[in-house]
Amino acid sequence: MPDSDLDILIVGDEEIKKIILDELAEIYVKYSVMISALFYSLKQYQMIKHHPFITTALREGIIIWEKRKI
Repeated sequence: MPDSDLDILIVGDEEIKKIILDELAEIYVKYSVMISALFYSLKQYQMIKHHPFITTALREGIIIWEKRKI
């Protein structure tokens, strides 16, 4: 996957953030894929959910895991 990258938007708490960062580091080491991750708490997300960046990400992105509707 030369020149491939992943852009990830994550809404969760600090515990989830640490778990995901550890997993993303393993993916980078194993596949040499550049990963950009943005983390938001649920409170932060609620404040920015109508921002064009967020609405575009939700419309054009792929949800890979969803605990609940936010």
